[in-house]
Amino acid sequence: MDYSARNSNTTMEISIIVPFLNEEKYIKRCVKSLQRQTLKRRTKSELLFIDNGSTDSSTEIVRSLAPVKLLTETKPNVYAARNKALSVAKGEIIAFTDADCSVSVEWISTIQECFSDQAVGIVIGKRAFPKTHDPFLKYLEDYDNAKMKYVVTNGDVNTLFGFTNNMAVRKSAITKVRGFKELEVNGDTDLVQNIVKKTKYTVIYNEKMLITHLEITNCYQWYKKMYLYGFHNKTLSRQTSYKALTMADNISIFKRASHKYTFREKSIALLALAIGILSYKAGEIKAFT
Repeated sequence: MDYSARNSNTTMEISIIVPFLNEEKYIKRCVKSLQRQTLKRRTKSELLFIDNGSTDSSTEIVRSLAPVKLLTETKPNVYAARNKALSVAKGEIIAFTDADCSVSVEWISTIQECFSDQAVGIVIGKRAFPKTHDPFLKYLEDYDNAKMKYVVTNGDVNTLFGFTNNMAVRKSAITKVRGFKELEVNGDTDLVQNIVKKTKYTVIYNEKMLITHLEITNCYQWYKKMYLYGFHNKTLSRQTSYKALTMADNISIFKRASHKYTFREKSIALLALAIGILSYKAGEIKAFT
């Protein structure tokens, strides 16, 4: 029987989990974007914001913006904060974003559509950067999204990764793997790989599930993140079966991301990406030493 027909009278409840630490610059825009959602019929949602030790006005801002449930996690670890929210979340679907992100108006309704397929356990969405005067940033955005689509579809579970600024997971899948490991970073990648390896659920990528990462306004900030990913992914690969993409993978992803570019645009994008790869490699070398 068709699932949508069989469940036409069933309400889907979605819990949105957002940890924060000193995010007064962005957090109001994050909350407002979540409150502007165009919900489909028979969809309920709850907003769970978790203060992980803020000393600025972030907590007061969240408290003033009803209806938001405010939680506190004193252990200084973002995955501990997410686990705290998971322990009280009512939804059968758990959606994650970060306090420095703004979500599109159809974000929740897109999540609902994706999970109408009972085989789907994880949905990862598209990430955009703010429109700035940095000419390189758009190329890096295109590459990031092409990479995410590639790892979801290339068939190699060990290269899968996740990011909790734009990801939704079936709660039964999270329960099966006992939530996040409280790592310094990469707890989202560890969670995704555990769910895929220990359950029958699938992972999909959906471009309509869109967020804007407000913090990334220039290439330098993106390169700093690449350095950190290189450092921490090297550590993660020692502890798990995770493996980084090869140079051949990166070339294939670049071709997909740049297929509509002019020759000049491809040249600029290639230079921007090369600096990013060098930043990542520098992080790996630091981890090795």
